[in-house]
Amino acid sequence: MSRSLTLSAAFAVLVAFTGCGSGFTPVSGTVTLDGVPVEGATVVFTSEDGGKSYSGFTDASGAFSLKSGEKEGATPGNYKVTVTRTKSVAGAEGMAPGGADYMKQMKAQQKQGSKETKSELPQQYSKAESTPIKVTVPVSEPVKIELKK
Repeated sequence: MSRSLTLSAAFAVLVAFTGCGSGFTPVSGTVTLDGVPVEGATVVFTSEDGGKSYSGFTDASGAFSLKSGEKEGATPGNYKVTVTRTKSVAGAEGMAPGGADYMKQMKAQQKQGSKETKSELPQQYSKAESTPIKVTVPVSEPVKIELKK
């Protein structure tokens, strides 16, 4: 019986350290436009029912990692992926691009139909209703998002 307790305790420690049971799976990848890395884009994974979303922001190499608040990754499920890059988001000065406050400000601007938030990337990728990109989480390797003009 003590061996069973020892194994149970070891498993509990393993779960605590690896994040298993948290429901979040790491998700990272790259975004390219006609083969060229896209810097400064916001990548949003939105669940098919629209109830959950996770976002990331691309660096100079087009690489991103998803987050939701302070949690890294996304929960398992099927997602529509949108990719936008805007020149500026009014009211977001000083905010970390891709951060939670930045994303709230950007979504508010989009709902108001602000021209300042129009994506510099092809419009089909900017809305969940029109994006052709779909991803199922968990993923076994980095996600390659290849946009075309």
